[in-house]
Amino acid sequence: MARALFARHAPHDACDSAGLRPGSGIHPLVVEAMREVGLDLSRARPKALTLAQVTSADLVVRCLAPDPDDFPWPPGARVIDWVLPMPDDEDRPTLEEIRRLRDAIDVRVRDLTAVSSGPTRAR
Repeated sequence: MARALFARHAPHDACDSAGLRPGSGIHPLVVEAMREVGLDLSRARPKALTLAQVTSADLVVRCLAPDPDDFPWPPGARVIDWVLPMPDDEDRPTLEEIRRLRDAIDVRVRDLTAVSSGPTRAR
């Protein structure tokens, strides 16, 4: 969701999305919630975060503030953590919970892109 929203709000900046433990696909309710705001994630696929992505990024946004020992974060990496309103049961979220999550991500992406000056490579 964040990558798609970033691309909408900062179309001239580069952005990628990856996770420490990516799932096998995008949850259907995420696809539905994003379609409601005009973004199609039906062909998106989760991918694993790589050290190359982190070292080439100007900024890394971590969601759910993972344990720093979960990944070899390089010294000097510019990292910010977003605490987001996650569904009560992440295996069985409701559409309303996904909408709240989408909207919270959108606010943070808008704030991030509003202060961006010049091209940025975010992960």
